[in-house]
Amino acid sequence: MSSLLGFLCVLSAFTATGYSLSCKLCVGSDSSSCIGTLETCPPDHACGAVRTVTKINENEVDLYFISCVPLKECNSPGSISVPKGKIRRGTSCCHTSNCIPPAPRLRQMTKKPMDYSCMAHV
Repeated sequence: MSSLLGFLCVLSAFTATGYSLSCKLCVGSDSSSCIGTLETCPPDHACGAVRTVTKINENEVDLYFISCVPLKECNSPGSISVPKGKIRRGTSCCHTSNCIPPAPRLRQMTKKPMDYSCMAHV
């Protein structure tokens, strides 16, 4: 019984102080090459890996970083079309201190060209 009481006291201390995670902060080509320092995340954040692939014409830039990210951004792939290209972004999270998030998923590229006909009437 006393061990349960001790556990509850520790749990309440974390709740009262707003327990925060410590996450790696780094930039690299993937999680194995991502070496960096630790940072303390604000409340309502997790350790997140973010991958952004930007392709304009035939040029492509692939960025990968790990840092604290808001919980609402976890596991949220997205993309946006821009003239002559596309930007894809994926975020994945883990929820323990100094964890390594799984590789973010990106949406597949589509071959459908953008329709700019509505812009001609502006």
